[in-house]
Amino acid sequence: MIEYPRIYPRTHYGRFYEIAEGVVVPSATTICRYGNPMAHSTLLYVIKESEGSVDTYYNKKTKALMDGNAVHQAIEDYENGEEVDFTNESREAKKGMISYVCWTEQCNPTIISQEEILYSARMSKGKLVFPFAGRFDMVAKIDGEVWMLDAKTSINYKDPNYMYQLSMYKMLYEEMGLGKIDRLGVIRCSKTFNGERPSPRTKLLHEVDYNPEAVYHLVYQFNMFYEQYDKDNMPKRKPKLQEIFKK
Repeated sequence: MIEYPRIYPRTHYGRFYEIAEGVVVPSATTICRYGNPMAHSTLLYVIKESEGSVDTYYNKKTKALMDGNAVHQAIEDYENGEEVDFTNESREAKKGMISYVCWTEQCNPTIISQEEILYSARMSKGKLVFPFAGRFDMVAKIDGEVWMLDAKTSINYKDPNYMYQLSMYKMLYEEMGLGKIDRLGVIRCSKTFNGERPSPRTKLLHEVDYNPEAVYHLVYQFNMFYEQYDKDNMPKRKPKLQEIFKK
């Protein structure tokens, strides 16, 4: 028996969740990635770093993704009171985790929940009210207020996509009756500081705006530009491994 929500398997690119039988929605990060244009400065950086090579671009991207995943896993283990082992991780990943620990010292958060999938299958006039889903990093209380938080290892902690992403999480969190979110923020897990730890003057919590209206505009753009929907408006899927070998 299939349990929902679940990751919709073998999509060509982007992550999708099946939140009920036959009801598939893109993740918040997928909507941000493919619904928004890449900032010009980011595009120039990508071109420069990849030197015109697609392979180089994806290798560098994979390295950054691996560092980010390592930091996220370490944060979850740290907050669950488990041992954090960074023996085989990169220098950048270690710095990201050090930044997170410094953030806890700065903000003294009380963790309410972490790493939960958010979704809603509520319909209105034949359409999903919230046509997206996602897994948030953390909800925590800081100075008496409840924050929806996302830990980011990226240099650009002011990326507008974080506003969209965290706004979607707040919308779903409250729709699911999990509680009220007062503020949204990015935890800066910096990998670029000099010395053993970030400067005490570096603010490691960056607040972002809540903008549900902008979210629906972005969803519209995503549906216009995402190229991997089939004629039934479902994400196209890669063939199963056994189907490939049958050929």
